[in-house]
Amino acid sequence: MLEKLEKDFNLHKEVIGSLPINNEKNKKHYIEEVQKIIDSYETTKDQIYQELQNRLNPYFEVPATDYSNEEKSIDSFAKALMYTSNLNTPYEKLKLDKIVFLLSGFASEDFNQINSKISSAINIFELSGINITSDDFNYTRFVNEYMYMFFKYRSDMQNENLKKSFENIYWKCPNIIMQLEFNLRFLYFKNEDKLKKHIQKNCKIMLSQFKDGEKNLIDDYAYLREKLENEKLNDKNNLIHEFVSGNLLIDNYSDDKVNTILDNLTLEKREDLITIIKKLKNTLEEYQNYLKYSKLIDTIKTLYNETLEKSFLEIRFKKIRKLEKKLFKLNKKTISSNKKTKVNKFELEAENIINEIKTIYDEIDENMFKVIIKQNLKDNSTIFKALLLSCQYYSLLAKHFDKTDEESLNKQINDLYYFTLNPNNNLINNTTILEEKDLATVIVNNYRIFGINLTKDMLEENNLKTLIDNLNTVIINYQLKTLNISSETLKNIESFKKIQEKTI
Repeated sequence: MLEKLEKDFNLHKEVIGSLPINNEKNKKHYIEEVQKIIDSYETTKDQIYQELQNRLNPYFEVPATDYSNEEKSIDSFAKALMYTSNLNTPYEKLKLDKIVFLLSGFASEDFNQINSKISSAINIFELSGINITSDDFNYTRFVNEYMYMFFKYRSDMQNENLKKSFENIYWKCPNIIMQLEFNLRFLYFKNEDKLKKHIQKNCKIMLSQFKDGEKNLIDDYAYLREKLENEKLNDKNNLIHEFVSGNLLIDNYSDDKVNTILDNLTLEKREDLITIIKKLKNTLEEYQNYLKYSKLIDTIKTLYNETLEKSFLEIRFKKIRKLEKKLFKLNKKTISSNKKTKVNKFELEAENIINEIKTIYDEIDENMFKVIIKQNLKDNSTIFKALLLSCQYYSLLAKHFDKTDEESLNKQINDLYYFTLNPNNNLINNTTILEEKDLATVIVNNYRIFGINLTKDMLEENNLKTLIDNLNTVIINYQLKTLNISSETLKNIESFKKIQEKTI
């Protein structure tokens, strides 16, 4: 086709060049002949465009595979692992720690968010078989007053009367949100035994579906995740779709580029080289995440080595319970008294007690990470277990990560959990929290055995992404060949898309 077009073009060029234009008649004839040639080329262009479109349409119509159901299943298994874990308490399993943290943080800036978090907490108790009313919110008379209105308008959270009630109470008691937070903590401890029984019952039902209980749950999670990753890697439609959509450009995955990468990376050519490349990519991605969470890992190591007062939590919770008893007695006097002077006196005493409670809770929250580390980790515990333990405690991680907003905070925590549960991990699964192991050296030495020419410089944080991208280039080039996807066709698609853009 191209040869014929070139031949026709040269012929038309000769014909046009030989036409006389020495008078008006000849000029007019010249213009008519040129227009005929232009029209013929326009027709040919339309025919070629249509032919290209017909040939490439099957590729443009290739849909991206939807893996959302598989991803939801994996997410369900991850949540089940968290729920059945022995590394946390009902307070974390039921997400009450998250609600309390957000109530005292982001939610405190938004009336709707405050009500949303309170409602979520109440729902958790109710779903656990514990009936909650406004009478249970008796930390102070201000809390009780607002929660009476809350339950009254629970089905209409946008009600103006509810908003006015909160505003009026807030001016009298700016610490109303903190008091609500403490009341939720109190309700948890008051109902802790019932919540434990509720969770034990659910865990028993959940794990009974697996032959070996939690072990099978973990194995099934790993199986499903590896299966999904392999499906995505070998998905021909998805790979074509990535190129058609412009997310990938074929020139970036040429044999020349791949050969250059391999020449710089490999000491010897092996039949199983692609298998080693894939394993190396997994290892480097794990190491990249290890570096990403190195501050958290260092924090865990530091806290593990620090001393902690014996029965730290028990002593402080006992103090809080005593203070709360005094507080509730004062509340009864405050509510029953009609004399303004006595009300003010009791409220001042109540405020002082609440400040004492806050001081103790602040101390607990400040040391809670150390407490859970001391309770759950040993000298031979791996980094995997340390990170898995961290993932159970939303509020602790929230204090470690950047708290820009709830959505980004949730993503940071979910990303950590997803990394920790990666079945391809080897480094964090085989390194204890007390080991001073140079993981970069371990990686370099391990893969040198398999003929990979790595250096520690290549594993520095600034260079790691480039190395992983290069390995990904090799893998995609291999997949294109394995799945019989024509590089020439992908080039034609890119060219055709450029033509389409110019035509539009």
